[in-house]
Amino acid sequence: MLSVEGLTQDGRKSQHTLDATGRRVYQVIEFDFRADHPLLAEWNAAGITVADVCAALHLHLASLRPLACVTSSGGKSLHGWYLDYGLSELVQRASMADAVRLGADHMLWCRSQFSRIPDGLRETGERQTCFYFDPKNAVPLV
Repeated sequence: MLSVEGLTQDGRKSQHTLDATGRRVYQVIEFDFRADHPLLAEWNAAGITVADVCAALHLHLASLRPLACVTSSGGKSLHGWYLDYGLSELVQRASMADAVRLGADHMLWCRSQFSRIPDGLRETGERQTCFYFDPKNAVPLV
């Protein structure tokens, strides 16, 4: 983020704007399987949780691109933070398209879309658990 708020395309102030958002450093990928997902009953019958499915999908994507961390959404899904810093937008878009084909939420392509942050606080005061962190895939603070 470049600032706490910016201007929307129609000129209003908001904390959710591209105007206040800098270059992408990480692409956050979330697989959010809702209660009406066609495979959910089959997974449940096999003892497979949504977290299991999300973890497997992130493990697959991590074989294709650098995964910096995986954060809990608070029980519904896992958010993977993939290092995009220095990659061309063409490569970034192709990687996101691969994730979307596997069921990722396409809305997270937008740089100003809110997502879960590692060790962040939810509105309830509950921490966003970081289940995985790989410092070699993180951009060092300067």
